[in-house]
Formats: sequence, C-alpha cells, structure tokens
Amino acid sequence: MNKPAGAYFFMNNCQMDYIIYSDGNKKGGWYMYTTMNIISASKGKQVHNHEFLGSTQFAEKGKERHNHRFAGVTGEAIPIGKGNHIHEFRTNTDFTGNHYHVLKGKTGPEIELPDGHHIHYVDTVTSFDDGHKHKAEFATLTVPRG
Repeated sequence: MNKPAGAYFFMNNCQMDYIIYSDGNKKGGWYMYTTMNIISASKGKQVHNHEFLGSTQFAEKGKERHNHRFAGVTGEAIPIGKGNHIHEFRTNTDFTGNHYHVLKGKTGPEIELPDGHHIHYVDTVTSFDDGHKHKAEFATLTVPRG
C-alpha cells in the first residue's frame, strides 16, 4: 500500500499519519497504521474504541517466576454481522526479567451491560520470548459517554 505524503510519528506501537493531499492542503483526518489493519478516524477523532489493561498470568518456576503488565487502546470497531462488532489490539508488555512480550489479537463480540455500555472479553497468549509465553485474560473498559 502506498502511504500518502504527510507527517509520520509513532505512538503505542502504532504509526499515525496526517494526510496531506496533492494540492498541499491538510485535509481528512488521522490514520493509524497497525500491523493488522488501517484504522481511519474522521477529523482526528476516533469513532469507537476501548482502553484495556491488565497483568499476564505467571510463567516459569522458582526465581524466574514472573508476570507482566500491559495497557493499550483497541482499534476501531470491526462489524461481524447482526449488529455485533469486535476490535483488534496490539501492545507490548512491560520489560521484566530482561525481556517483554507482544500481546495482540481480536476481542470477542460486545457484552452488553445494564447501563447501556458494553465491554469485550479477551482470552489470549503473549508472544514466545525468553523461552516462554504468558496467558492473558481481560475485559476492555467501557467507552465514556460523550
């Protein structure tokens, strides 16, 4: 894919670009390029995503036993039919024991809450680094009402 001309910078493992069209005017919005998809947000504002944070389960034994912490923001909603959606995510864990892991994947479909908000459940494993991987299980946070 050809990237349009613009300003490029990195934030939370994602590259963000401001589009500058061929006539030299800044138009459109911000585009976030991840390793999984392109998330297009209108006029610099994302339409729908979720924060997430948590700790992995412990791995290894004895003095090497440890876990990692992580946090991030999902990509935009991906429709899956019948009014449901999921999100992709990618982040790095913290650096513990001279290594870190990548945590990436897709959430489950939305889980409706009594107050009208929703969350997404994730059950995944980290990348295999330093001879091991970690299980991670978490729910996204709700989206604040605007």
